Amino acid sequence: MHSRILQSDFLRIGYSNDHWKRSNMTKHSSTVSLHSTLCLVACLFIAVSGCRDPEFEETPWKIDGFDPGNPAAGPAPLCPAGSTSSINNSLSPYMGGEEYPGLVIEVFSYFRCQNCGILAHQMHEMWARREDYRKNVRVYYHHFPLYEYDTVMGLHAATIAAQRQSEAAFWQMHDYLFDAIQGSPPVMVTEEDLYAYARDTLKLDMAQYDQTIQADETMQTILWDKEQGVELGMIGTPGIFMCGKMLTGWKQNLEHNIDEVLEANL
Repeated sequence: MHSRILQSDFLRIGYSNDHWKRSNMTKHSSTVSLHSTLCLVACLFIAVSGCRDPEFEETPWKIDGFDPGNPAAGPAPLCPAGSTSSINNSLSPYMGGEEYPGLVIEVFSYFRCQNCGILAHQMHEMWARREDYRKNVRVYYHHFPLYEYDTVMGLHAATIAAQRQSEAAFWQMHDYLFDAIQGSPPVMVTEEDLYAYARDTLKLDMAQYDQTIQADETMQTILWDKEQGVELGMIGTPGIFMCGKMLTGWKQNLEHNIDEVLEANL
């Protein structure tokens, strides 16, 4: 994810030059060691805390008066008294809560974030195992692309194009992307891969698929969704919210956090 940073550092400092003076070699050698140490620390920090958005990134995409059409619904019925939530789920695909969505969880995610893939697999396992979750706990997916390059935005746009044809198609494409990045070795799915998957596996209407991907409204939807996360204080992915609060330690505590609310209020 941060290969550009590492590559640029080593291009700048890591290679010898025949024209360098011998007196500079010791200084440059120590610089390489320092940069290597800093890069290792940064990589360990990212691995522990999740995927993060580098401050130097600039985006060509801008939100231009986008209106989602519906206001935020507020906290779910089973949330503790006094809970507040400003997250608007009206355009988000969801799973679970098939009988009574008394508890709502919002997940802000990025399709090239390995920790997001870990979370996706964890939640699928939990919802498959827990009938009460399938009945009473609804999960909404929100887009939070860390990098707003054409390719990255294209991946998120492709999932919206699938969603417009069916919720099931969205979740199948969602799983396809995260299964690939969780593979050994990880595979970075391309827009071309998704096009073939939509055509050959999902059997989508490809004319409608193309139209949705190319629509300005689709990009505006992604940017608006990400802005919701930014306003909540997100700087990396995944971000998990329940009853208006961000959940931390989700690898160990997610199921416990959900059960606390269900046991107290259901």
